[in-house]
Amino acid sequence: MVKFFKENLAMIWKVVLTQIAMMVFGLIVVLATRMINPVLYHIAGGLSILLYLFVLYSHFIEKGNEDKIKIDGGRMARKNFYGLFVYLCAQSLNIILSLVTFITYFFTSSEVSTGMNEVYAAFKIITHYYNGAYLSVTSLLPDFPLIYLLLIIPGALVCFLSYFGGIRGIKHFMPESKKVSRERTR
Repeated sequence: MVKFFKENLAMIWKVVLTQIAMMVFGLIVVLATRMINPVLYHIAGGLSILLYLFVLYSHFIEKGNEDKIKIDGGRMARKNFYGLFVYLCAQSLNIILSLVTFITYFFTSSEVSTGMNEVYAAFKIITHYYNGAYLSVTSLLPDFPLIYLLLIIPGALVCFLSYFGGIRGIKHFMPESKKVSRERTR
C-alpha cells in the first residue's frame, strides 16, 4: 500500500486538490443561492456535483489514455482498478472523518457520553463542509452520518469507470475536431 501511495502520489494529490477546490466551489455556490431561492439552491448544488464528477472523469480518462500507450507497448501491466484505488487513497481523510462521525453518532444518545454530543457535532460539521460539492444533497437527507460514507461512492464509480474506459481506448466523450487540410494554391 505504501509503495502504491508513493508511486501514484502525483495523481492522488491531483484528486485531493480537486476535492478541496470543489469543497470551496460548492460552498460558495450553495451559500450564494441558498438565500435567494430554494429551487435554485438545489439546482446549483446538483450542477456542483456534476462538475466535481466531470473533473474526476477528466483526470482519470486522461490517465487511462496515457497508460494505454504504455500497456500496448508492453512497458506496463494492466491495472483495471487503478482509478478506484487512487480515489480511495485520496479520499482517506474523508473516509476517516466519516467513520469518526459515524462512530461518535452512536455515543451521543447514551448517558455515559458527557461530551460526545459536542464531539459528534464538531466532526459532523467538518465532514459536512469537507464534502462541499454535496452540500445541497446532505441538506435533503436525514441526519444520519452513514450518508457521508455513501457520498464517496459516486466519485469512486466515476474514477473506476473513466480509468477503465481510458485503458480500453475510450477517448473523451466530446467529438474530436477534424483537421482541415489546406491545399496549396499556386
